[in-house]
Amino acid sequence: MRRGLALFGLTLGSLALGAMVLVLRATTAGWEPPTVDVQPLRPDVEAVAQVLGGYIRIDTQQPPGPDSWEDDVFHAGDTVVAQVLEESGERVEQRMADPNMRQVWPAWVRHLERAYLERLGLDWRMVEGALVVRVPGQREGAPVLMLSHVDTVPVDAADWTFPPLAGDVRDGHVWGRGALDNKASTIAQLEALSLMQAEGMVPSRSLVLAITPDEEVGGATAAWLAGHLGEIGSPDVVIDEGTFLLEDFMPGVVVAPIAVAEKTYMSYELRTTGEGGHASMPTGHSAADRMARALQRIADWQTPSALSPTMVRGLERIAPTQPGVTGLALANADVLGGIVRKAVQKTPAGNAVTRDTVAITMLEGGVKDNVLPTEVTATINVRMMPETDPTVFEAQLLEVIADPSVELVPLREPIMGGISSPDTETFHALEKAVVAVAPGTVVIPSYTPGTMDARHFGAAGLQTYRILPFLTDAELRRSMHGTDERLPLRELERAVGFYSVLFRVL
Repeated sequence: MRRGLALFGLTLGSLALGAMVLVLRATTAGWEPPTVDVQPLRPDVEAVAQVLGGYIRIDTQQPPGPDSWEDDVFHAGDTVVAQVLEESGERVEQRMADPNMRQVWPAWVRHLERAYLERLGLDWRMVEGALVVRVPGQREGAPVLMLSHVDTVPVDAADWTFPPLAGDVRDGHVWGRGALDNKASTIAQLEALSLMQAEGMVPSRSLVLAITPDEEVGGATAAWLAGHLGEIGSPDVVIDEGTFLLEDFMPGVVVAPIAVAEKTYMSYELRTTGEGGHASMPTGHSAADRMARALQRIADWQTPSALSPTMVRGLERIAPTQPGVTGLALANADVLGGIVRKAVQKTPAGNAVTRDTVAITMLEGGVKDNVLPTEVTATINVRMMPETDPTVFEAQLLEVIADPSVELVPLREPIMGGISSPDTETFHALEKAVVAVAPGTVVIPSYTPGTMDARHFGAAGLQTYRILPFLTDAELRRSMHGTDERLPLRELERAVGFYSVLFRVL
């Protein structure tokens, strides 16, 4: 009896001690915002909006993708970027240094030239279809590469409030395809440089702005640049588009996730054959039957999930902003991982950043409604966590399919962009720029389930970070790649201010 009481007392003591530890950790969790000693520069936002509107009016939809290099020209939208010559059997780009050759520059480059490049006297040239702008800084050393892209996803004009390629500035917004993804960041960066030059300011570090024409169709240009860093000044760190400032991530606080990694993008085609015949006498062994069973197993597969150390660190930063048990759980996300993970996974976005995901995206097969198909194919899109080994994942996927008659064919090579550190000067500079334009915001390191040009540079060993400094809610984010894509003028102004700070504190 005494021993039982002693054990009971020991258990209670352990629980009490554990609770005290959790509370103590909650009081020490959080994030101390950095001190920012520079102020954002304020643009004439109406004028900048007109420049962005003009940029949107240039049709750069992808796909259809650019013509191949073998066709002797490279297109973005309906304009020629650069001629390609054959010299000694090698493909080379003709540099457009001769003013008489300007007619072959694309409309989007001419727009940026008229709006900023010529007036600011910036050093720029075309490299493999990308516009590359060099800006000297105060300090010696490798430059920072600022990525953005001019191409957009295709648009269906039905149901849009304003024409999607008109670039209208109305109701406090710039409307049109590319307003969020990704033409505004290019304009905001150049406008920040313009304001700085007018004030006699020089970036703290040298910059290279690279605007690519094919991010939406795989980023072949960025892949080439990442393999030829010397062509663009040998940068050692990359800042790209990616996450937004979120007003709806956690109650009562604005959160700015800076993505230090992106999930690995991969697609597979499933192929199978089976018995044909008349649909009035099904056998259960047709190609459609086999594919249906395989796809159902994939759809039912609960891939392993976990809170990555990066996500745990981010949640700990948010913890002090949340009351009661919620704050306590976030502050101890590493030891209460199962509980916190289930809460995070209640939303599609939360689920996507805690596990590998598989989506069935395409199906094809059959020739007639009363004929059993003998061949069926399906396409699945996979987004793997940065820590996932693609070879191991593929083996697990084959086990789930569990049918040797269903062939799994990779449609691309996985590009693993790596995980960058949030403990670098660049990350801290991004924190300062966020706080300068959005006081009270909590900045966290994160992953993004999306795919950007940055992954090519991460795979080449560069530190890569991703953020778009626009404060958004779910409705605004849905317009990206959707209907009524638009950017509030206040967010365009915020972005210009963000880059005007960032370029001085890098």
